Amino acid sequence: ITRDAKNIERLGVYYQRAQELEKAIVYLQEAAILSADGDVALRLAYVYSRLENYKEAISAVQLALEKKGFSKSLEARFLMAQAQFHLKQFNDARENLAEVVKDAQRQEANAIYQQAKQWLNFVEAEMKRQQDIAEYLNG
Repeated sequence: ITRDAKNIERLGVYYQRAQELEKAIVYLQEAAILSADGDVALRLAYVYSRLENYKEAISAVQLALEKKGFSKSLEARFLMAQAQFHLKQFNDARENLAEVVKDAQRQEANAIYQQAKQWLNFVEAEMKRQQDIAEYLNG
């Protein structure tokens, strides 16, 4: 078997399906770098998110978005916003979600539009809650 991007990706996918996510990462990282498209990097981002390694998930999304012809930009940016939320990067998450909502509406991507809109409302409510707590503690 030749060691090319597609075969390395396959090995990573097999480990992912077997729920051996740490092993999957090793192969998906290599395949994401070698691959010409961003799909492998997006898959890697999902694995990182599953392991709650949100910083690496964001890096993998950024790699996916840098690849030419990447067609899953909405999905990738939505995942990045979720990771930013979990890292308490609320302003960045809100900004990305607002862009995803706008772009999904324009592209008539109804499912992601609905999900991103719900997440945007959730992030804004959490930001307000955090502000209220800070005011209470400082007041």
